[in-house]
This record gives sequence, structure tokens and C-alpha cells, in this order.
Amino acid sequence: MKIFILEDSIERIKRFKARFFKADLFIAESVNEAVKLFKENYPFDVIFLDHDLGGEEMVESVNENTGYQFSKFISGYDLKGVDIIVHSLNPQGADNIIQLLKGNDIRSRRVPFTALFS
Repeated sequence: MKIFILEDSIERIKRFKARFFKADLFIAESVNEAVKLFKENYPFDVIFLDHDLGGEEMVESVNENTGYQFSKFISGYDLKGVDIIVHSLNPQGADNIIQLLKGNDIRSRRVPFTALFS
């Protein structure tokens, strides 16, 4: 299984690695890194997206380094059948990602990080 993760928290990354230790993980901490990694390793079975990156919290989606901006990029790919999970704790940012993907006929769902591993 190939899993793509956009996440900047070291603690969260450790949790992902422990949970999915048998999977092929591709982890990016910024939008620039994510675009490069995604292009080089597409396709994926599961995609996890955080909204707020760079150690910031409650960032607006217009910020260049957000999961929302990365979602604009992946909207150009065929993601039918890919499980996309928005795990951001920023409710507005998460909703913005889901609405953007939905508008591009890409199915996604919101599962806050705190609920992923419970």
C-alpha cells in the first residue's frame, strides 16, 4: 500500500509511521516538498492531508504553504478510488480542502487527527 502524507508535526509523523509501518510511506512537510514527492511517486492508495503547515496554526487557506494549496495541485490528477483523508484540526481549512476537492469531483472526508488513532 502506498500512502502519501502531508504533515509538518514530528509527533504526528511518528504516529503515522508507527501505525502504517508495513506500508510505503511518502511524507512531505511543506507544499513544495509535497508537489515534488507526489509527482515522483504518483499514484497512491491513500492520501492524508493536513491544512496548517510550517508549524503554524489556524492558517488561512490563501497562505501558500497549506494543504489547501496542495489540494489545488492534486486536483489535476485522477484520484478516483483514492481514499483522501483531511486530518487537519483547523476546521475551516479542512472544510476548504473538502469543498475544493468536491468541486473537482474528488471524494474526500474529514477525520481530525485526534480521531485517527483512537
